[in-house]
Amino acid sequence: MFNNLLLLSLPILSCHATYLDPSLQQQRPLAPGSLPIIPSDTTVLPLSLNEDLSYTFPSPNPHRHHHHATPLHRLQSTSAIHATHHSHSTITVSIPLSVSQPATVSFSPASSNPPATRLTWVPQDPWDAAMRHMPLLDAGIRKGGMLSMDAEAAVLDLGTPFIAVPKGLWDVVVLATAPVKATVAEDEGVLRVDCGAMGRFPDLVLGVLVDEEDEEAKEEFVVTPEQYVLQRGDECLLLVREAKEGSEHDVELGWAAVRGRDVVFDWEGGRMGFGELKG
Repeated sequence: MFNNLLLLSLPILSCHATYLDPSLQQQRPLAPGSLPIIPSDTTVLPLSLNEDLSYTFPSPNPHRHHHHATPLHRLQSTSAIHATHHSHSTITVSIPLSVSQPATVSFSPASSNPPATRLTWVPQDPWDAAMRHMPLLDAGIRKGGMLSMDAEAAVLDLGTPFIAVPKGLWDVVVLATAPVKATVAEDEGVLRVDCGAMGRFPDLVLGVLVDEEDEEAKEEFVVTPEQYVLQRGDECLLLVREAKEGSEHDVELGWAAVRGRDVVFDWEGGRMGFGELKG
């Protein structure tokens, strides 16, 4: 499969993510000096953002002579390994903070070097068919001071943009951001906030347990307002929601939570990695 995909990697850096909102189509090509060097054993594909705020990537259809759009969240399933025939088992998703930059997904052999940024690795359950588990010690909101609560688990779901938090934290988010109903979104539950007030919004902070045998092995996973607020046209959409009652997990992290940082699915190593937040 990926022998054919390697041919696609050459023009990718000049591709723009496909947005139906005209305001998000005004992407600037990267300056010549800023083009990253792509290893010969790595395949890079562009990500496209649909009007329903879901990402897809072009994937060859073996039964047809053209590519079809595959949902990004499929890469969190073991089917991703079967699709790559285990030869490209390290998958890196990069969704920039700025919509003027192209989003990409890359496929590399297990022997390839990881992204240049420091990665925080979270081991995964070898019996779980999905790469999404994040054990937690706590979850909170920080702006000057810190308000936190005990939490046990979060999941990463790249099939949605939304970050779902417990009611106690959601109430604080509402007080801090003063959201109102959005007008540009298809989903009636989408809220908008004042674009000019983002500097006053708090960070969301998760205490991630990176070694389940050592409760002192905690790393902070910070989600900033620049990540959880998305500008579309003249409106800024709040990509945070209250978690559904009876939810299996304390926190659910959509792709908004990883804007501006690399996410690595290391299927051979059975672990998920998060890069440092880029400006």
